[in-house]
Amino acid sequence: MTTDIYVLRVGPMPGAAEDQRYLYVPVAPGNSPDDLVASGSDETALKQLRRSFPGAYFICDPEMDLPRSEDAEVASALPLEEANLRADLAIGVSGDDRIPASHPMAARRMLLFAPGPYLASFSAERLLGQRKAMVQVEAYIKDQRTDLSATVTSMEDDSGFHVVSFAINNLPDVEIRLSPLSIESPACAPILYAYGTDILPALTRPDKLEDISDLSLIYVLAGASLYTLSRILPGQDKASEGIEMSPSVKAWCEVEIAEAGR
Repeated sequence: MTTDIYVLRVGPMPGAAEDQRYLYVPVAPGNSPDDLVASGSDETALKQLRRSFPGAYFICDPEMDLPRSEDAEVASALPLEEANLRADLAIGVSGDDRIPASHPMAARRMLLFAPGPYLASFSAERLLGQRKAMVQVEAYIKDQRTDLSATVTSMEDDSGFHVVSFAINNLPDVEIRLSPLSIESPACAPILYAYGTDILPALTRPDKLEDISDLSLIYVLAGASLYTLSRILPGQDKASEGIEMSPSVKAWCEVEIAEAGR
């Protein structure tokens, strides 16, 4: 039976030699770091993958330039899971440490998908120095439930970007800067493809959050909060939303916008 394998291309990688400027990642059960291919050529990478996965059928990244063959085709689009994975990988190879990885990765994805809808929403302007949001989140990470509450406020920094602050119960306070990636970043196009925005949230003090479980909880709370805030329509002050990023990461969020003095 033929196995279908998606091949993701990430890069160009900063500082890499011309013949290793792209990283080719086969999405296959049981694959290992040894299966990754660094190459400057789509054809050369595919030849190496054929040796590693004999008999497989390769569905290649839309960015790859290859003729169709008996065992390979270039996809017209990536499924959501593969698009998200490519974005994760691109953040890693870019060397951008503004949003460290979490385990499970889907916790970080919840934060990645939220800024676009939030910044385009009515709530983003309402929170800027005038109001605050009271947030209640039930976070489920790998079937473990954690109840979180937070006060969310926002301001603009000197560059005009939104900095959203979360005062969270039982966890350190967090500031997240919502700023766009440089178009030259290897992560820019994959983030835009997967999430429809070039915004990469930045933890302003990631050194305060060394415990990886804290990062997972913070990403879920922040992502669920921002997305639920984006659902509030003019004339409303409340919203609730259930969000599921994967079978292992989901949340139920309730928000209420109040005057800053309350």
